[in-house]
Amino acid sequence: MFLDIDGTMKIDRCVLGGFSRGVAIVLRAALRAPERFDSLVLMNGHGDVRLPDGETPARPPPSKWPGDTHLDRLRWF
Repeated sequence: MFLDIDGTMKIDRCVLGGFSRGVAIVLRAALRAPERFDSLVLMNGHGDVRLPDGETPARPPPSKWPGDTHLDRLRWF
């Protein structure tokens, strides 16, 4: 890991990922500075997108994903 003199990480470009509410943060970062990201990984989030009637689409929690065990659910995901 490379740190600058002020302790910040020296990363010019990266693949940025977000999960759940983190999707909205990732989308905002990409809109603000798209030149900094090679790609985005967006998982189980909606980025505050709303349907035309103003409703937020339902998002099942990981416990409701198909499978009997946590590992089964991650494989499905």
